[in-house]
Amino acid sequence: SVNVKRTTNSSTAFFNKQNNLFLKKLATVISDNGSLPGIQIASRLSAISANKHWESDPYVHTAEAIKEITDLSDEDLDEEIQSIKKGIYFAVEAGFSVIQIHAAHGYLLSRLVNRKINQRSGKYAFGCLNWLKQLATFTKNLSSDVIFDVRLNILDGIEKDTTEIAYKKNIIKWCIEQGCQKVSLTNGFYDINKHLIYPCDEKFAHANLIRAIAIAEEHPEISFSIAGNMLSALSKGSRLPNNLIIALGRALIADPNAISNFKAGKASQCSFCGECHYYSLGKASLTCPVSGI
Repeated sequence: SVNVKRTTNSSTAFFNKQNNLFLKKLATVISDNGSLPGIQIASRLSAISANKHWESDPYVHTAEAIKEITDLSDEDLDEEIQSIKKGIYFAVEAGFSVIQIHAAHGYLLSRLVNRKINQRSGKYAFGCLNWLKQLATFTKNLSSDVIFDVRLNILDGIEKDTTEIAYKKNIIKWCIEQGCQKVSLTNGFYDINKHLIYPCDEKFAHANLIRAIAIAEEHPEISFSIAGNMLSALSKGSRLPNNLIIALGRALIADPNAISNFKAGKASQCSFCGECHYYSLGKASLTCPVSGI
């Protein structure tokens, strides 16, 4: 998170002097072990209590979100963009090679790119992405070697799937025009339907993969990633575009060797028990009965 005021709960990491020293050590360890260190920067500028239920009425949340995003002044949003820039500065200084701006899952920036929620006029109106261009330009001015990535939903879960897919494809084009070098694809709002973010349904996961392949093939000039139970959507014979990366998160909590096990034809050890979703369960930290965390 950009700062402690924009966190969801007490376990959310945020930028400050003490944490920045830890982030520098973390980036060094990742880099020394042969990977590109990446960091995700987000802001939850909302007074709405984070929903712990897996599914909720989308109309209720949408109405609340419309009011919140409309009531913000341009100065409020300017200040938030500046906070994100500070986070980018700290991340680049710490040695991170990939900067991902979180514009998905119901966080502040995902509201700006949702046509139902963002009913503003002016420079933060829907379709006006100068704020994203500012962030991309700021990042590249800090270091031309850093990859600027934006995380976007294909589906928000507010309108019909076909409607959301159609206009989100336009947003992807706009993001590329603003200087994004990578787009990380995902789905869902935490406060509406977490099943879209963490799908147990293999058919849904496979449909997500097919959509991501089509998007990546349409834009070979940049890189993409797709998340959401992707190991269940893949087979050893799956053919992916060279610019599409498979993103893993929860599977690695249960099984740190999930990738090598997949290559060996072994089934994922993740049982989708839901224990790692600590906040929804009212717990203070993450647990996993498979790995023993």
